Amino acid sequence: MEEEEFGFIANNGDGMDLVHNSYIFPFLRTNKDMTHNYKCRHRVANEPCPGSTTLNETRTVIVRSVREHNHPPLSHVGLVSRKYMIKEKELAATTNQPLSQIHTKIQGELVKELTRDIERTNIADIDACLDEVAQIHPDFLHPESFLYYWPENK
Repeated sequence: MEEEEFGFIANNGDGMDLVHNSYIFPFLRTNKDMTHNYKCRHRVANEPCPGSTTLNETRTVIVRSVREHNHPPLSHVGLVSRKYMIKEKELAATTNQPLSQIHTKIQGELVKELTRDIERTNIADIDACLDEVAQIHPDFLHPESFLYYWPENK
């Protein structure tokens, strides 16, 4: 199998999920041969997604991959906004700053990163980018609704 690019993103627990071809795969298990299975947990019409990826024992090489998903991949905006939501949750759990202050800071960083390559006078493209964030993560507009559910608050 040819070398493929992939990475990891923090999840809501203490672990890291695999990001491969703009799909997110939570860790499933370690096999007897010490390879690591990651399985897409997305469901469409109550049908589980068949997508999965197996990494070698050092988690540096893909050894197997089922590429057929029953849903589209996340967009660049979706992946970046998810990273910032996780960053916001971590800050809320580890600092005493007011939620509104944390949210304003992180949302500002998100907007700056997402609109970095968009011409400042192109308001339509900036609006489209921010509308996509709102569609993917509507709770990101109201931080108290998703920050409350951080694992320590359950």
